[in-house]
Amino acid sequence: MFESLHKEFVKSPYRMSNKHNAISQMLRTVQRRSIVKYLYQLLNVNTKSVKQSSSTMNDEIATFKLSLFDEFVTSYATTNTLTSEALVAFDQFLQALDKFFNLYEELTENQMENRNIFIKWYKSAIISSGDTIRAMSDWYNQAIFDNISININSDEIDKYDTCDGMCFGKVLMFCTVKISLINKEFDLALV
Repeated sequence: MFESLHKEFVKSPYRMSNKHNAISQMLRTVQRRSIVKYLYQLLNVNTKSVKQSSSTMNDEIATFKLSLFDEFVTSYATTNTLTSEALVAFDQFLQALDKFFNLYEELTENQMENRNIFIKWYKSAIISSGDTIRAMSDWYNQAIFDNISININSDEIDKYDTCDGMCFGKVLMFCTVKISLINKEFDLALV
């Protein structure tokens, strides 16, 4: 996996540069690829009917009701080893989920009752490029929480540290949030 990322983000851009001030040329190349990939995805979303896909998430760890979140975390932590990244994910999860729900204007308070919301927690996800991104405490006896590049809304770019307009973050958790009353599922990543 890391070799393919190294090829895509280091070797190929370096070979495309003229070797003079190569790092800035490489970053610009990677940034442009990211923009093109994002625009291509937007084009595909707009030309096809919008459909939530559950096939991107892999290796389910657990399923729990949102109303039992604290009990689940306590129970899971007593029987499994959690790394600091996983603990941060659980600490930030409810706050991040609230922010997501606030962005989704179609949801009403009645639909958002915790007893109607189920969370499926996953180890990894396959992104549109076909690469597997992992966020797990125990992958071949070591923790792995991959870093990713993030497309940021231009209105929010001043709030983050960027490198030539690109922002990077560590994936802490993958999950699917199912709201049973409206029969909707959302694949989410906590970064």
